[in-house]
Amino acid sequence: MSEKGHLFESKHVDISKVISPLFIPDTIIDGWGNDFLTLRGASIRGVSHRWDKSPRQDSFATAYIPEKNWVVVAVADGVSGAAQSHIGATVAVNSAIKYFADIEVSEIEQINWKNACETIAWDLNLKMQSLKDSSKLLGEIGETRKDIAIAALKFLATTLVCAVITKNEDDEGLTAWLMTIGDSGVWVLSSGEYRAVAGGKDEDSDILKNDVAPLPFVPDIVEPIQIPLNQGEILLLGTDGFGEPLGSGNGDLGLLFKNIFKTIPSLAELANALDFKRKYFVDDRTLVAIWPKGNGVEVKGVEEKTPANTADPDEHHNYNRQIKPMTSTLPSQAPQQTSSQSVPYTNKATAPSKRKMKMRGTYVAILALVMTCAAFSIFSIHLVREKEVAIETIKAEEANKFEIVESEVANTNKMLQEETDARSAAEMKASEATKRLDEAEYEREEAEKALAENIANEKIMKLNYIKNRLIESGDYSNVDYQDNGTEVVFQLYLQNEIGESENSNIREYNVEEWMTETDNIWAKDSFDLLETKVIIQVHGYNSIISEENVVYQE
Repeated sequence: MSEKGHLFESKHVDISKVISPLFIPDTIIDGWGNDFLTLRGASIRGVSHRWDKSPRQDSFATAYIPEKNWVVVAVADGVSGAAQSHIGATVAVNSAIKYFADIEVSEIEQINWKNACETIAWDLNLKMQSLKDSSKLLGEIGETRKDIAIAALKFLATTLVCAVITKNEDDEGLTAWLMTIGDSGVWVLSSGEYRAVAGGKDEDSDILKNDVAPLPFVPDIVEPIQIPLNQGEILLLGTDGFGEPLGSGNGDLGLLFKNIFKTIPSLAELANALDFKRKYFVDDRTLVAIWPKGNGVEVKGVEEKTPANTADPDEHHNYNRQIKPMTSTLPSQAPQQTSSQSVPYTNKATAPSKRKMKMRGTYVAILALVMTCAAFSIFSIHLVREKEVAIETIKAEEANKFEIVESEVANTNKMLQEETDARSAAEMKASEATKRLDEAEYEREEAEKALAENIANEKIMKLNYIKNRLIESGDYSNVDYQDNGTEVVFQLYLQNEIGESENSNIREYNVEEWMTETDNIWAKDSFDLLETKVIIQVHGYNSIISEENVVYQE
């Protein structure tokens, strides 16, 4: 069953990138069960392909073959470098399902697995031939089978993982036979732990196993892997869009699917979980999960250290101002008293005595010394005063400069604070506005989501009702439908006997023509409920592909 739901669709597919009329929906989901297993599957277009309007390059297909009691699952991942790998992936999974349905063996052990790969590769080459004949967009391609095979590897290259599952004879669990070409992976979820079985990543490495080339290349040896699937275990087949972000399974994505798989999810729940968003992982992702009947899954539950910021120490500058003292030359000694000249005495009575003369000289010397000391003291006081004045002047100038700088710093800090406050207020207002817008957008999206889900669910119920009525009529071996939003195509497969010609006709009707030819008058009201255009295609029988059709065989 395929569905193009609005929850998973962001952009349409650019039709210029698709050279085939093959319809590739954004999302496909499938789910069913039989008496020994339950199956859920989904394939989601990745963010990168939604963004550039490229089609989904992943694909998967499932089938139950009651005659052999086999369940067959095929998952393919178109190589991103191949321009039309979405076509290759679709052809590969359908070819694989048809091969295992048509092969004339009764036991899985009898399957020729290399022949299976060759047959799938042959179908890819046939598809390449038809594209070459119908489109000029592929450029010049040679006419030989080798040229076609090389072109198929260039344009349709795809990985493939297949599982053929059967019930054990003792009714205890299942056995799965696996074939992998390329890096798509297989895991078993058991007791809350993911165990890689094939493809994907090495357990001890973060490097993908890309040593196997994709189809239509066929390796020399193709050996299947046989694994048991016991009660309580889940078999997972997926592309690298799921396997790479899963890693070892110990991260958030592994925990998410452990919780999802505690119970068997609905189709929408699986598709919603697979449509996860994670940085750097934008590829298509496909996952198919298989539970043995009566399965119960035990799920066991699942420091970012940022270095402290360091800053360079501040540089401190010491400005040592040296004040050079003023100097003056001081007298080294008191002035010398000159010797007195002898004066002739005419009268001894009037002539001074020697003692008085000596005392007079002493007084003069003392007076001179006192005057010199006083002068020196006055000069020293003046010198000190000048020094103090100079120091006070320098201090006043430095204080004035400091006040000016301090005032400028204060004004700058004030301006910065005002700008910071204004910016904080603006950011707060912007944050509040953004929050209100986000809340309004969230409410709108939730309302649209709920409305679309109701419409989609109602339409699916109508489509399934018509499908079940057609199956119950007993006229058809299988009934399927595709809903592309503008019209619904019902595909009815007639129960023809083996031996009719290959490529039997497909007849297409509108509802009125089909009801007139089949007398299914009851369907008119049911189809009217869909309120959309309905096309009915009636298919005949497709014959068995011969095992002789292998790659490059003339």
